[in-house]
Amino acid sequence: MYCGKCGTAIPSGNSFCTKCGTPISGQSVNNNLAKRYCLKYGTEIQPWNAFCPRCGVQVSLGGDDSKVLHPDELSTAEKSKVVAGLLGIFLGWAGVHRFYLGYIRVGVTQIFVTLITFGFGGLWGFIEGILILAGGFNRDAQGRPLKLT
Repeated sequence: MYCGKCGTAIPSGNSFCTKCGTPISGQSVNNNLAKRYCLKYGTEIQPWNAFCPRCGVQVSLGGDDSKVLHPDELSTAEKSKVVAGLLGIFLGWAGVHRFYLGYIRVGVTQIFVTLITFGFGGLWGFIEGILILAGGFNRDAQGRPLKLT
């Protein structure tokens, strides 16, 4: 068994995690030993580890987020930097580039700012489109790097 909070292996019969002190219940224990991979680099994450050993990002130890991610799936999950930049330049007033990259709240905010400022807020998206193409934005909302194509 593994702690659902810190990922430490828990000896049988313990009622608390030996590392972080979390009480052991059905919800805080993870018995899923499926291999997991970091979304950022594709590094394999051991079932007892709560953090990626390469980048240090905390990973989920249970629920739907613990789905097995294979490195070959990571390349298909990348978004295009060129597409995101062009969407920002031409449709940035509507936050389309932010929706494309997975930043839903920011996209909705951009729509409202454009409406409230009678269109002047559209400059925000236009400038972000240029910054994306220039290299100012390099990752999508899940932390995956953007492709150059």
